[in-house]
Amino acid sequence: AKCGSTSAVSNRGDRTANSPLPRAGSLPTMTYKIRAIEPEQWGEALHLWEDVFGVGQWLFDSLHCGTEDRKWSHCGVALDEAGRIVSAVDLFMRPVRDAGGIAVKVASVGSVATAESARKQGLSGLLLERALEQMQTENCAWSHLFTGTHHHYRRYGWFDAPLKTRRGRFKSVADSPVDTQVLTDDQKDSHLSLMKEWWEADNK
Repeated sequence: AKCGSTSAVSNRGDRTANSPLPRAGSLPTMTYKIRAIEPEQWGEALHLWEDVFGVGQWLFDSLHCGTEDRKWSHCGVALDEAGRIVSAVDLFMRPVRDAGGIAVKVASVGSVATAESARKQGLSGLLLERALEQMQTENCAWSHLFTGTHHHYRRYGWFDAPLKTRRGRFKSVADSPVDTQVLTDDQKDSHLSLMKEWWEADNK
C-alpha cells in the first residue's frame, strides 16, 4: 500500500530518548541519541539494513548514490550509549509532478529498521518524527512509503492510499518514440541481480 502525509512536527533538533522503565530484575534503562548520520557511519548503517532486511548493502547504497541533492541530514539514526547505530530511517527527496503537472518536492521514506536488541523502545517512532521535521524544513509537498505494517505509520500521520500508475511513451532527444515494456517478476529479479553485480564491481 502507498501512504502519504503532509503533517509535520516542530523542529527540536538532536535529542535523547530513554527506554521504558525496567521491571524488577531486568536490565537498566538505556539512553539513546537521535540525530543525523555522520558520513563515516554510513558503512555501519548499511550493515544494520543488511542484517534487518536480509538484502545486500548494494540496494541501500544504490538508493543513496542514485538520489540527486542528497544530504546526510536526510538519514536519521538512533545511537546507543556506546555510540553504535541501532535504528535508522532514510529519506529520498525527489521532484514529482502533481495532478496539475507541476513538479513538487516529495519525500520517499525508506530503510526504516531497528536492531533486534533495541526494539520496543520507540526508536523508529522518534526517527519518523525527525523525518517529518526534515520534510517540513525542506518544504516537501507530501511524502510516501510502502509498508506491511500500516498501523505503525498511521500513528505519525500517514494514511492508506490507493496505488495508481500511469502508462505512456517516452521520447528521445530527437523526439522519436522509445519502446517501453512492463517487466515481469523474473525480469525484475534479473535487473536487480545485474545492479548488484555493478555495485559489487564498483566497491571492490
